[in-house]
Amino acid sequence: MDKQTPILLINKFCRRILQIDLEEVDEDAWYYKVFSENLCGQALMWFTQLEPGSIGNFNELSAVFLRKYSILMDKSTSDTDI
Repeated sequence: MDKQTPILLINKFCRRILQIDLEEVDEDAWYYKVFSENLCGQALMWFTQLEPGSIGNFNELSAVFLRKYSILMDKSTSDTDI
C-alpha cells in the first residue's frame, strides 16, 4: 500500500455507496461485503481474521481500519479528508 491507499480506499468506497439506495437493515452487511471486495494483500488478511461480531457497524469498521493502517497514510491527511 502506498501512503494514501487507506484513505483513498475509504473515499472510493464512500462515493460508491452514495450511489446506491439501500434499506437501512441491509446497509452494514452490504457495506462489509463491498468494502472487503476492495481489499487485497495484508488488508484483506486483516479483514478475514477479524473475530465474528467484533465490529458493530461499518463506521466502527472504517475507524478500526484507518487506525490499523494510519501509519501508511500521508501525515498531511486529516479526518476531514475522509
